[in-house]
Amino acid sequence: TLRKYREDNEDGSITWGFENDDGTFKEEIIGTDCVTRGKYGYIDPDGVRREYSYSSGIPCDPAASKSDNEQAGSSNNEGYIDYQNNRYVLPNGDSVDLDKMVKNRARKPVYRN
Repeated sequence: TLRKYREDNEDGSITWGFENDDGTFKEEIIGTDCVTRGKYGYIDPDGVRREYSYSSGIPCDPAASKSDNEQAGSSNNEGYIDYQNNRYVLPNGDSVDLDKMVKNRARKPVYRN
């Protein structure tokens, strides 16, 4: 790795990235609008620099508080994740403890005669 960096920008966004000696690189800007924008690339076997851009995330209002954004998500008949308490909150207000959910649990096959 030739260079790694991370910068906290004045607007509250974060810029980070890296560059390698083989020409590969990546740079991302994690925006205050809940959208991550970035680019990555490499030098192909013919010596041509290839670069690709992307964005990911659902735009939110950076001026709204976290609870305002959570409530906005619940108003459209979808739940939201309460990251502070690590719970999924259903539209009706019920919640599920995400710590107790088991991922990729092996299940025994059910044989029926």
